Amino acid sequence: MAKYYYYIAGMPQLSASNAKSAPAMDELTELREHLTAKDFGLVELLSEKLTPAEDGTLDREKAEEYFRVRLGCRNRFVREWTRFNLTINNILTALICRQNGWSIKDNLVGNDEVTNAILQNQTVKDFGLREEFDNFGALMQILETENLMEREQKIDALKWQWLEDNTLFCYFTVEEVLVQYLKAQMLNRWNILTAEEGERVFREIIDNLKKDVEF
Repeated sequence: MAKYYYYIAGMPQLSASNAKSAPAMDELTELREHLTAKDFGLVELLSEKLTPAEDGTLDREKAEEYFRVRLGCRNRFVREWTRFNLTINNILTALICRQNGWSIKDNLVGNDEVTNAILQNQTVKDFGLREEFDNFGALMQILETENLMEREQKIDALKWQWLEDNTLFCYFTVEEVLVQYLKAQMLNRWNILTAEEGERVFREIIDNLKKDVEF
């Protein structure tokens, strides 16, 4: 297992409360020069985004493939980070669908314990997941936040905390580099995200969920 003593020692300290602490994303391309080819492949895997097509819809097969590839990664951190994000996405999707009377089944991604619990307990307030997923209560509170940018920031705050909690002892490893990279991505996004853009992103999510609903 490669260790990156000098590179990590020279990395800036990133702060969730200060988006300006993040390095410019183009600077992160230097990672290729510091990591092994195998480890840089993990950075490339995490750098790929799952974005809606130009017509505003999200191909469910594309989403399934996106998460399947990452859940099949040999690196444990990548798998667990992917699982955490998939769980958050599915729970938020299910809550939004239930609030609006839309199909939950048609909008979930994957087939795991979380999706099964949601489908089997659609009328239960917490889908039977409160004890299984520590952040369930936080997600319900986030959906009550009216300010769309604040809502997105709170979701990122959950992810930021997960990154810190799950890499406490990953000193000078590729996992520590990946955490730094993911945090920088979040901070750079908030550096450029205006209120209008934040609302557009949220409305895009809603439109994706509504695409199979006939009015």
